[in-house]
Amino acid sequence: MIDAGQIEAQTAQTSEKPANFANASPFPNRREEDTVATVVLGAGVLAIVAFLVSMIGLLQVHAPR
Repeated sequence: MIDAGQIEAQTAQTSEKPANFANASPFPNRREEDTVATVVLGAGVLAIVAFLVSMIGLLQVHAPR
């Protein structure tokens, strides 16, 4: 059996990526922004906020005495 204290690991002095290496990430790059989707999402969020504000306003309305 080999004693763990006897094993020496040697690290590389330099490192280089292979010439044909592109990207190791499984996800595609998202460099371009989709402005139409951003506008639609923003309008949706604004509509939800407006709806919630109107519901709070309706809850504060009292019947006349």
